[in-house]
Amino acid sequence: MYSIYDGVASLTPFSLLDYPGQTCCILWFGGCNLRCSYCHNPEFVRGPFPRFGSRKIASFLESRMGLLDGITLSGGECLLCPGIGAICKALKRMGFRVKLDSNGCRPEVLRKLLEDEVIDYVALDYKAPRGSFEAVTGREAFGAFSESLDMLIGSGVDFETRTTVHSHWIEIEFVGRSCSRFAFGTSIDAVWLWVAYRAPALRLRGFRSVSDRDGDADACD
Repeated sequence: MYSIYDGVASLTPFSLLDYPGQTCCILWFGGCNLRCSYCHNPEFVRGPFPRFGSRKIASFLESRMGLLDGITLSGGECLLCPGIGAICKALKRMGFRVKLDSNGCRPEVLRKLLEDEVIDYVALDYKAPRGSFEAVTGREAFGAFSESLDMLIGSGVDFETRTTVHSHWIEIEFVGRSCSRFAFGTSIDAVWLWVAYRAPALRLRGFRSVSDRDGDADACD
């Protein structure tokens, strides 16, 4: 039973910021299928990852039943965890609302969670438009992300998208095209957050990186 939490690398016991309108804790999962130039959580991208302790996590969650509104699953990329479905089901049985932070590059996993009705809110990272997606993330996965976005637009589940803005990668025309996609594609109140680029405190070896100066790019050694 406790082994479903084996992929959790860390835990933040309380947050008023990470789940809109809800008190929550955050379960951080190790591993990611992208290599973003501005990664905000590089400690959860490449292993080896710490293990918080499955039994300790289960005990903590049980102690917060009736006290916290929800649980945020983040990372890294939480949809890489083989037990993510079992985790969501366990959290729902405990009475928590479940929020996912995801890059959307595993649409088949997201579809199963939506079909099982075990997630309540999704924060989807809109990394970049198709033409610069691979340059920003290190992977050609825009098609998978786009499938996840279209799925959420039609799902009726509350969601937001988030874009880290650096003028080297994001063109103003992208804003207009993407806003139209939201305006005419969904009947719910979709939120799109624009986050200012900040230089990462830690650069991971082999990551392509953007400098702090607009329009200037360099590569990590």
